Amino acid sequence: TAIVVLAALKGAVKVQDRDIRGLRVVISGAGAAGVACANILLAAGIADVTVLDSKGIVSADRKDLNEVKVDLAARTNPAARRGGVVEALDGADVFLGVSAGTVPEELIATMAKDSIVFALSNPDPEIHPDVARRHAAIVA
Repeated sequence: TAIVVLAALKGAVKVQDRDIRGLRVVISGAGAAGVACANILLAAGIADVTVLDSKGIVSADRKDLNEVKVDLAARTNPAARRGGVVEALDGADVFLGVSAGTVPEELIATMAKDSIVFALSNPDPEIHPDVARRHAAIVA
């Protein structure tokens, strides 16, 4: 999943003539796929990655994190955002969904101009591509 996400994101920023390093990425899902995606995106030079689990933004101030999430919190969320998906998506450039959750259309509408939405959960994505396309420039 992670390598395909990186390849797709590189393609998306090439089409948009953007620098991948300047993106603000939100990953919904802190399981194996979400952690692997965060790791590969950080290694690719994206400094602003925020990860969500079922309880909200994975941040250093949370006391309910397992060892993997503690490590992840130390390397992500540079703006020290708190809260949930509402706070995470506000102004974000990229939404990457690798969870079983759902994201309402209204939240995709709060993302940055020319946003990118990769809703990858299957069989049901976090938001249907036709709905996400109303607000995002690139959808997968």
